[in-house]
Amino acid sequence: VQVNQVLNAWARSGLPEAGDRMDTIMAMMGQNNMRPAIHTFNTLLRYHGGKGNADKLEAIVDKMEMDGVKLDMISYSQLVYGYAMAREMEKAEMWLQRMVNEGLPGDLEHLRLIGESLQIVMIKYRDAMDSDRVPEDVKQTYYLDKAKRLFEWAKAKQIVDKGRLGKYKVCRHSRAL
Repeated sequence: VQVNQVLNAWARSGLPEAGDRMDTIMAMMGQNNMRPAIHTFNTLLRYHGGKGNADKLEAIVDKMEMDGVKLDMISYSQLVYGYAMAREMEKAEMWLQRMVNEGLPGDLEHLRLIGESLQIVMIKYRDAMDSDRVPEDVKQTYYLDKAKRLFEWAKAKQIVDKGRLGKYKVCRHSRAL
């Protein structure tokens, strides 16, 4: 538990050396035959996801698989967020779809995480559409089409639906879960 607390403190510190210090702690754990728990991995995913470090996210998932640690809903949520922050939208969508397809427990907290993850991806698509650096033809043929496809997928899975005021919102009871 203390190792997770130290990792969490570094992750939240905002200090430039935090990533390196967390890597050192993970190496120390390995040298002492300490197996990281899901909370440890989720802390790493949250930190590197927030920084948009896509390469680190992949390495963490690989390490989880090697250690036999199964991703949970928080892991999926952090991966969606991290890849969206790295502007790797294909991977963000892939992890969002895996998150839903995994059929993890369907309580409201899990549904909230799925909804937030979907919202993050859609916001990144919107940001790309608003960017002056992206040519108009790319916006129309790539980002807009992808956002529409993702939204239609979310409607088909009943993750989103129209509310009383006609605005789309995350469903409370989703067939996806």
